[in-house]
Amino acid sequence: MRHHRAVLIALTAVASLLGGCAAAASSPAGPTTVASPTESVAPTASRPATKGFDGRDAVLVVGRQGDPLLTAIVASSGKQLLQLPVGVPTSATWGSLATTTVSGGRTIVADAAIADGGGSTATLDGAWASPTIGDDPTPAGLSADGKTLILIPAGDPDPARTTSRFALVPFPPIEGAPELAARVVEVPGAVDFDAISPDGRILYVVQHLDGDGAYQVRAVDLPAGTMRPDIITDKRNLGEAMAGWPLAQLRSPSGMVLTLYRGTDHPFIHALNTAEAWAVCIDLPGGGSTTDDADWGLAASTGWGSLYAVNATRGLAVDLDPEQLIARRTVTLASAAAPTIELAKFGHVDGGPVGRRVVATTDGSFVYAAGADGVLRLARDLSVDGRLLPGRNVASIGLLPDGRTLFALAADGSIEAVDAATGAAVGHVASHGYDRLVAVMPWE
Repeated sequence: MRHHRAVLIALTAVASLLGGCAAAASSPAGPTTVASPTESVAPTASRPATKGFDGRDAVLVVGRQGDPLLTAIVASSGKQLLQLPVGVPTSATWGSLATTTVSGGRTIVADAAIADGGGSTATLDGAWASPTIGDDPTPAGLSADGKTLILIPAGDPDPARTTSRFALVPFPPIEGAPELAARVVEVPGAVDFDAISPDGRILYVVQHLDGDGAYQVRAVDLPAGTMRPDIITDKRNLGEAMAGWPLAQLRSPSGMVLTLYRGTDHPFIHALNTAEAWAVCIDLPGGGSTTDDADWGLAASTGWGSLYAVNATRGLAVDLDPEQLIARRTVTLASAAAPTIELAKFGHVDGGPVGRRVVATTDGSFVYAAGADGVLRLARDLSVDGRLLPGRNVASIGLLPDGRTLFALAADGSIEAVDAATGAAVGHVASHGYDRLVAVMPWE
């Protein structure tokens, strides 16, 4: 088997949910209208359209409806390399996954390498699984230092439970040590996993309250196994109540965790600094449409120098300041009354597809947003630079790390490779019928 350098463009599902949060401290700047092109990007003389995959082959991690396993395939041939359980990526390169498999009343935890199917495994008592955020089926729960894995009881949680249990698992499993010495922490109330600090010492949970989606964020000191008495509130609006359900989450290596929420009056981002245990809220424009507000997506450049929130259905894009955690500018991409882009209503089939509505190049110079009429390409200033695959209903997208090739999963289950600069189709994945595009990695 050829070796490849695994570099992630993770794809996060956005499903139609209801929710909301308190008003955030910072309101986005006034919208600026930018014309949206209706035609595809034509190949230029300086960069002609390429044929085939032209040396830019890739390994795609994909899934099919009804199949609990993911499959790594070679894009140009559709050849299957290996199958693996859904898991938590152990690094930004997606070289391996932290996976859990329940078997015979025990849980097998593995550090599963995507490249060759190898890795270490160990087992622990009980049925455990990695937590997820909202309807996003991509698991979470691994600390940024890669040393602590948080697991929750497998199966649907009892909403009437009076306590919640979490297993703290040292990671990765040690070769030659088949038994994992997990520690179970039990906290009062019905709480859900939200995040973990980079060093694995603080667990953040969402505590559900009475009311329509009312919640609060609490911190659990894992060494002591106790919940802190203080509630983590918006430090710019102390005492402001929060309510809603999460749509998607973006996590930085430094410990900043951004969670998209559907608000009662408007959508918002809950920004949690997991290293220092404080949070702020950032308002997003829109509101009043449950379906449309569920189509927001987040994308960050490598190093989080650039950060964007885009809703192609609403025709809105927001430039976010990753340091000040405010919305610097909002751009209107299309008429809100009759948007030219309407995202695929993905997330309503059994198995729950994984699909990121929005991706950014590693340097943040371009942002891509998928929809029912192709893929919008936005420049750094959020002006519309072009449209790829016009007329195609695109459910999710992923970029190779060099930003030259975009892979688009259409709503019909086909995957196309597109020259990101010219919009020219450069390849078609031979296999078909996928409902999840989880990762795109270069093949060398």
